Amino acid sequence: MKWESMITVFKQHGFENQSISLLEDHNIRLWKNPYRILAIKEYRTESNFLNWLVEDQPILGELYSNLENRYKNNLYFFMILNFDISSTSVRLEINKAKKNQYVCKKHIIVKESDIDRIPFLTDLPENSGDYNFPAKFKEKLIQENKDTLASGQEKNLFVGFMGNSDLITEYYFNEFHESKDTEVVVEKLLKGGDEHEN
Repeated sequence: MKWESMITVFKQHGFENQSISLLEDHNIRLWKNPYRILAIKEYRTESNFLNWLVEDQPILGELYSNLENRYKNNLYFFMILNFDISSTSVRLEINKAKKNQYVCKKHIIVKESDIDRIPFLTDLPENSGDYNFPAKFKEKLIQENKDTLASGQEKNLFVGFMGNSDLITEYYFNEFHESKDTEVVVEKLLKGGDEHEN
């Protein structure tokens, strides 16, 4: 994979190029957004990659020491391998680089599908599947309410909550952020009243 493909992904996710001569002298490019700093280098030969620890790690250390505190845990080094990686020495070095967390997290990119392993560069629909936490929360509350009513446990201490979970859930998802009297409304709902009964 060529580094230009990775640059395109960075741009799509709002990263901007930063020019630092120390890095550019070592063919490392820097990309930044308000949350993360990404360094990228393309390795075109096996020998160049096998020496990354000696040649590139000190440069990353220098970069790390000059970063603002908010970026220190958000520095990533993308190593783009644009050569045949079938040799044992390269495979061992890839494994070593992936496990090396000194200074920053390293990502080895050989093909475009490797990008899918990086959560902040993966395009996932906000309300899809397992990531739709509000819908799952709402579904769980409604199911607990149905289970409680079906088991005949209406007389327990949580009847105020369980009996009104539909109202609480609807209030939370539809009106919570707009209401100024949140505590009053929640208290009424927990005691068994509807907020609109006033």
